[in-house]
Amino acid sequence: MKQLKHSVCILLVLSLFLTLSVCGSASAETKPAAREAAAAASAKAELPVEGEYAVFAVQIDRSLVYSADLEFASTLLLAANGTGSMSQNDETMDITAWTADRESFAITMADGSSAAGKVHSGVIELDIYGNGYMILFYAKEGADISGYTPMTLEEYRAKPDSMLYALWASLDADAGVHMNYIMHTDYLDADQSFDVHGKNGVYYSRRTTQVSGFENTLVTFFRDGTAYNLYPEEMTGIVATTTTASAVAENTMLMDHLFSEIRSYAQRKDYTVETREIDGVSYTVELFPATDYTAEAAFCFNDDGQLVFCFKAAPAVETAVDIGETVYTVYTIDEAVNEALFDISGYAIG
Repeated sequence: MKQLKHSVCILLVLSLFLTLSVCGSASAETKPAAREAAAAASAKAELPVEGEYAVFAVQIDRSLVYSADLEFASTLLLAANGTGSMSQNDETMDITAWTADRESFAITMADGSSAAGKVHSGVIELDIYGNGYMILFYAKEGADISGYTPMTLEEYRAKPDSMLYALWASLDADAGVHMNYIMHTDYLDADQSFDVHGKNGVYYSRRTTQVSGFENTLVTFFRDGTAYNLYPEEMTGIVATTTTASAVAENTMLMDHLFSEIRSYAQRKDYTVETREIDGVSYTVELFPATDYTAEAAFCFNDDGQLVFCFKAAPAVETAVDIGETVYTVYTIDEAVNEALFDISGYAIG
């Protein structure tokens, strides 16, 4: 692994960063191949860990890029006896041991080095340096990789330079995301206060709804493919649903309203910048126009670059236009996750 880590670092860093400005992108043939492989993958039941995996994407410094665009090939072969092999382009090394516990995954190489990551439904995310800087994404044939959205080199070069994209790029659901905000909907003239904590595949959202003088608090909790509705006043709960959807498995924070809005609009470049005054305070606003499928949205940042408001217009779909505007008032977006909330053993789950 030491030799392989060294070679893969040279290959990928040079490919991703130097060729972006000097050599251009990979051949056009490699990109359709990667997309066709992703499109051909279909959702299936949980796959056994042992077997053969092929790399399909590489994450470097929070950017996920098609491995084919980087002209990088790698396979993992995991035998049922806990050994195997790993190849990267023309180099191959024996795996003397591999282990999988729940979603945690680790390998030990013949040279004594090791790497760890996650495995879920036929997909392995291998953090080869242990610091999240470079992660290799492998999939078995037939694994569902629809929840992963790698970029081509051209798309990487054309990444948005918006404040919203910078915010999105800073959010790491594995390291931890904490959000506190109020969502107001015109449709019901309702206010919903959210306190959201997500980390490493666990999601906790406490929502207090106030409408027409009525107030109700509900906790949505998700872990290991199961979502719960928890009622903190009675300390009871129910299993709401179970899922193996790869998008949720990849990032449980996608269950959150505001997080999903940020993710959706952060990928776009068709925005304009203006200044808007709200309650006597001036904000820098990034305004995203409506499309055939998405509503107009305005994200308002203060002088410190913090997101304070998000105004989302009525849905673009004509039949849903009566829903009206949704306004998010954002108080906190940070990494201060309270993991004590992830212990729900005190609830009577029915």
